[in-house]
Amino acid sequence: MSDIHQKLINKANAAVNKARGIVGNDPLYPSYHFAAPAHWMSDLNGPIYYKGTYHIFYQHNPFSAEWGNMSWGHARSEDLVHWEHLPIVLTPTPDGYDKDGVFSGSCIVHNNIPAILYTGVYPEVQCLAYSYDDMNTWTKHDAKPVIPHPPQKDLIGFRDPFVWKEEENWYMLVGSGIRNVGGTAFLYSSQDLIHWTYLNPLCTGFGTMWECPNFFQLGNKYVLIVSPEDEVKYAIGDYINHRFYPESWHRLDLGGTEAFYAPNTLLDPQGRRLLWGWVQGGGTSGYPWSGQLTLPRILSLRSDGKLEQKPVPELQALRGKSFSHRNITVKQVSEYPLQTIPGGGLELIMEFDPVTADSLAIRFDNGGNYNHDFSILYDHFNQQIIAGDRKAGFKLLDTESHITLHIFLDKTVYEIYANYRVCFTGRFKPMEKENYNIFLLANGSDITIRSLDIWKLESV
Repeated sequence: MSDIHQKLINKANAAVNKARGIVGNDPLYPSYHFAAPAHWMSDLNGPIYYKGTYHIFYQHNPFSAEWGNMSWGHARSEDLVHWEHLPIVLTPTPDGYDKDGVFSGSCIVHNNIPAILYTGVYPEVQCLAYSYDDMNTWTKHDAKPVIPHPPQKDLIGFRDPFVWKEEENWYMLVGSGIRNVGGTAFLYSSQDLIHWTYLNPLCTGFGTMWECPNFFQLGNKYVLIVSPEDEVKYAIGDYINHRFYPESWHRLDLGGTEAFYAPNTLLDPQGRRLLWGWVQGGGTSGYPWSGQLTLPRILSLRSDGKLEQKPVPELQALRGKSFSHRNITVKQVSEYPLQTIPGGGLELIMEFDPVTADSLAIRFDNGGNYNHDFSILYDHFNQQIIAGDRKAGFKLLDTESHITLHIFLDKTVYEIYANYRVCFTGRFKPMEKENYNIFLLANGSDITIRSLDIWKLESV
């Protein structure tokens, strides 16, 4: 690392450490979702499993809770649950090709040396950095950017490299858009990470520009995930002669871009494809932090040609006091008082058969102040999930009579899994009081709840 870059890194880390003590006092700082120690964070970058440890990087502004000064934050974990914050690894170099920002990218290991491929701006170019001390410090490649310009003109964006290895070659996918054509991702190959050969667009489709592409194999199929600035989508299809042929496109999460965006994935030693997304928003005014990640999810293929998403089982280590209910009959019209539990973080798994019922609602009452209550409605008749004032329609469960809702609440963020086929991430107003009073309400007919388990989740 050059002396100039090291001084800039030291300055950035000092700014984060100064704000960290303030942020720690914010009652809305997430209890068990990952967030930067202070200031702005956004896209997850370069998740990797290296020498027995999970590492994540992320877009980070060390100096403010607003977007800007894009650098790479860093954290590591041995269990995907408890994360250790580490010093910032990359920050813009004045008069360098990344002087206006170190944007998103990938981390891989080449010839036993960790390497980061990222986008420098402006203009958008693809850059390279190495670590020779097990990811503690990083040295930027001194030559010109490894990809100094896009493969053609009339493009909208050229950023967020996603890198993987096939046999002896490395491949890089760069998100872009072809003006008046649609979003795309350009494919390159290399043997040394320095010299890259342009191949072709991997795939071209909807929207104007695809950010943060991810491309990987699941079973005998391939999956492409893109963030087209409105909602994150994925397609499952075939990969033939360096081109991807999607079967159909689907939403990856029912939350909008303010709640779920720029996801990234890794393949862990157990063969699991893990995914995180970025959730926007911060906490109490005066506490300088913004942004957090979803919980890690395991992706797998379903027989219907869509993705299954499940929370990693490692999260069960956070389970504390539990409450279990079996064979509850919830009458329509009148609310069924279920439980009072401590506020903060909780996990809830509920199984039921709607039969002829139109809907089932779970209301988290906060002591009578309805402005701060939060409800989740499973609308079987209209095939919707409504969380708070947000609706998310789907047509995926209409052939299934048995429903499982798996719900996580953490201060102001919810994650809802419906039969592990539909995920819905979003934010809700913070509760004013310490405890949740939970009520159930059926509509259309009575509903029998087969099982309902609730856990208070401990803070990390």
